Amino acid sequence: MSTFSLQALKRALRVEHDADDTLLQELLDDAESEALQYLDQTDFPVEDAEDESPPERVPGAIRRAVFLLVSSFYEEADAAKLADYRKRAEMMLFPFRTKLGV
Repeated sequence: MSTFSLQALKRALRVEHDADDTLLQELLDDAESEALQYLDQTDFPVEDAEDESPPERVPGAIRRAVFLLVSSFYEEADAAKLADYRKRAEMMLFPFRTKLGV
């Protein structure tokens, strides 16, 4: 079960059809797993906001980074574009990394 909804991802990617739902869900699960591994965390950090559900409490930069990772594979980007997407995602995730010390 993903932290972010398939519907939110489809809105971000401007996908209006259901033909790729299975693929998008797999890519979303993989991107979330990759982001958590990069962050060295088991769950995404959340902001304090008791009136919001957990996915809305995850910082927007993390959500955008995960969606960017999905987009890079969904759009079948060439190697240079893929590297650029991944670098941008890492830049968005970096402030939330833990255990960076020696």
